[in-house]
Amino acid sequence: MPGAVKGSITPVVRWVHIFPKVEPSNWIPEPDSAGFYSEILVPAADSVLSDANGFFQAPLDVGSYSLFVREGPLFYSNQGNTITVTPDSVARFRLKITYSAFL
Repeated sequence: MPGAVKGSITPVVRWVHIFPKVEPSNWIPEPDSAGFYSEILVPAADSVLSDANGFFQAPLDVGSYSLFVREGPLFYSNQGNTITVTPDSVARFRLKITYSAFL
């Protein structure tokens, strides 16, 4: 277990892939790489590039969605990033890329 939390949040430019809510049985894990997946077995609803401040947005229909960040050829999700879009609203979500957080 790591000691006291230190550091800062650093925004990054990344492709964010948005899928209709995907159950873990439809994620193909990358061996020996926790949180990384080689394939998601459902079609994406959208893909957007975050800006230099880490901001991204996409128009989505009402429903639940799973978000993955593209890291090279792989998809990354540290906690099954799920959002729910409700009528006439904006869903806010902070994606956390933590795979190198404790190096």
